Amino acid sequence: MNATVKATVKEAAMLVAYVPVMDSPEGWCAGCRVCELVCSLRQEGVCNPRVARIRVASWDPAVDVPVVCRQCERALCAEVCPTEAFQPTGVRGVLRIDAEQCIGCGECVRACPFGAVSVHPATGKALKCTVCEGDPQCIKYCPAEVLKVVTRDALATEYRYRAARATHEHTQRAAEILKTAPLPGQAAGGEAS
Repeated sequence: MNATVKATVKEAAMLVAYVPVMDSPEGWCAGCRVCELVCSLRQEGVCNPRVARIRVASWDPAVDVPVVCRQCERALCAEVCPTEAFQPTGVRGVLRIDAEQCIGCGECVRACPFGAVSVHPATGKALKCTVCEGDPQCIKYCPAEVLKVVTRDALATEYRYRAARATHEHTQRAAEILKTAPLPGQAAGGEAS
């Protein structure tokens, strides 16, 4: 990875993130895949989810999660690229793939821990989100409004907040259960057995 690429990924990257509203069933990805269609239209000029830079993964009929590049500070995809095809964009912290330099080896696809780099089905070249050069279309058209533009730091803060909140809620539930549960060797009514 060249020095310019290293400097770019160290910046506070702007990225598209899936930020569901935890307390609302309407605040989750609906699996409509509009994001894939508008992405492919913007990037390739066709409505074809196979060439989108964002994908919706379905793990269950009721669980859909958008998968998009996290614009990693340590971009493993760029580190393993034998041709240094990953180049800075005009957006802070965001890399693009130079199709002229990409040889389609797939090393970046295998290196991405999030599954956010894919291969163009016709050209065999790698694809990844570039945040539409600062104007992400997926966010504009997401009917559930669960895609947001954030920085890496803001996303990390959000995840820490959610983890702390979940820990607090679990601790409260555990305390309630312990108040009513019998101690070992004690019957349900509180008497020793």
